Amino acid sequence: MPRIDGPVVLHGRTTLILRAFEHPRWRHGVFFDPARFQHRSYVAAYGDQMLNADAQVMSWERLLAEPRAPNELVFLKPNDDLKRFTGQVLRFSECVTLFQALRGAARPVEPTSEVVLGEPREIDGEWRLFVVDGEVVTGSMYRPSDDSHLPRELMDFAERAASRWAPASVFVLDVARVDGAWKIVECNCFNGSRFYSADVERLVRTVSEHQERAT
Repeated sequence: MPRIDGPVVLHGRTTLILRAFEHPRWRHGVFFDPARFQHRSYVAAYGDQMLNADAQVMSWERLLAEPRAPNELVFLKPNDDLKRFTGQVLRFSECVTLFQALRGAARPVEPTSEVVLGEPREIDGEWRLFVVDGEVVTGSMYRPSDDSHLPRELMDFAERAASRWAPASVFVLDVARVDGAWKIVECNCFNGSRFYSADVERLVRTVSEHQERAT
């Protein structure tokens, strides 16, 4: 690998981020700590500001052993930020199918790995916000439509949350609006997150300036 002594920021797939995190030369280029980027940490920090504050964290093997009807709807997502699958509402029978597919993947999931199981929620919209040193730099709505407009009250909510706790100096905060109230869906590692309709030029400039100060 080439030697780079100046500021570095990496962006790409999970494998790249994990390898960089494990390597002393490249670790400063990722904003990631697996102990902080997980559902337990978010609930401990944000409490009932979390959309799924009452969700259960459990292993795959415990989940699949639960006595649930095949057609029962549940919300399921990974506990970690390794992007093995996308959080979604599934029938319980589909959870079984998903686990079998993940067991056959190139990086097979272990039965002891953890997932987050919650109740399905009706959501008005979801936004992705990019936070640098506690400030929302840019972001956009990504569901139900693609919209770069960020309501001021949404940015204020996110910055209050970031001042309360942040998993890294640069991170992504996904926020939903539910019955007119803002709720945190999850945090994400910046280095592997999609930009959607965010202002990428401003984001790259701001993160670069952050790294120049920090390096």
